[in-house]
Amino acid sequence: TEAKAPYQIWLDIASKENLIIVVPNGTVGANEKRGWNDCRNDAPTNPSSNDVAFINQLLDHIKIQYNSNESKVYAVGSSNGGHFAIRLAEEIPNKLTAFASIVASNAVNSNSTSSSTQVSALFINGTNDPI
Repeated sequence: TEAKAPYQIWLDIASKENLIIVVPNGTVGANEKRGWNDCRNDAPTNPSSNDVAFINQLLDHIKIQYNSNESKVYAVGSSNGGHFAIRLAEEIPNKLTAFASIVASNAVNSNSTSSSTQVSALFINGTNDPI
């Protein structure tokens, strides 16, 4: 499997450390590009798919198929994927140990359901990001 930099390193780490890495592609949105329904009201190109339900079912499948450790599940994403990682933490916090959101923050205009369950978070943003 080939991944975009800087994510290739995670595949190398997973191979050495016997970790399960899952890299789903998202769904094609109105702009004909793949992405996630991250719940931002002001992002009309996001797909309308129920991606939270998909990831929830995917995590259940991985648990059954590979006997994965449910106490060590992490979500990470960049940009739209970072917004979606936040949404996962808000809507299925019981399924995540932590999440990392890269070049994304909690959306101002969001339809996401909030939760009072705490999930560890890492936000990586910069001032020189051209996107």
